[in-house]
Amino acid sequence: MLMATAASPDVAETVRVIDVITRLGLSYHFEEDIEFLLNQMFESGEATKVILHNHDLFTVAMMFRVFRQHGYEMSCDVFQKFKGGDGRFKETLSSDAMGLLSMYEAAFLSLPNEDILDEALEFSMLHLKSLIMSSNGNSPLEEVIVAPHLRSHIANALRMPIHKEIPRYGVHQFITYFDQESSKSGVQEESLLRFAKMDYNRLQNLYRHEVCECLR
Repeated sequence: MLMATAASPDVAETVRVIDVITRLGLSYHFEEDIEFLLNQMFESGEATKVILHNHDLFTVAMMFRVFRQHGYEMSCDVFQKFKGGDGRFKETLSSDAMGLLSMYEAAFLSLPNEDILDEALEFSMLHLKSLIMSSNGNSPLEEVIVAPHLRSHIANALRMPIHKEIPRYGVHQFITYFDQESSKSGVQEESLLRFAKMDYNRLQNLYRHEVCECLR
């Protein structure tokens, strides 16, 4: 069973794999496994422990988003540790492309009166725009190197946030991004990518067939 590989002793890694599976459009194959793993990590307190004690922006924001997307209560206070003494998000985060993108996506899951997520959205959007502009040599962040495929992924996210995108279009975009990113992520990621491509093509053929049937 593919989801068995997601059940890593590393809670953050388990959640990351679940997120990858979901964004590759494969979650409908593993709905029960995903809910079981998320519930187990949440009820045991392991997920909360990781989020509270981890200081990696990508990991904290990604876990916050995944659990909220699945209906679990996650406090937005987990982002307070990324603020400085002046009450603003630390400028040292401005070069963390993956972290900023993760926080940007998480911020759209804000609830009323969660001001910190509004601030997170504004901060991450500002610096993500600066990062993708850095390649023209006119940005003050020109020394920050953002890989072309990541820059394209960020640009897509800024144009169409994850919660607004058309699902199958979002899957296609993520497969394109992950196709280049997964080259440094091991056999497990390559297996997921191959499965996602086959599944996507199968569904596309099915949809075409259904359209043809309707037009007869």
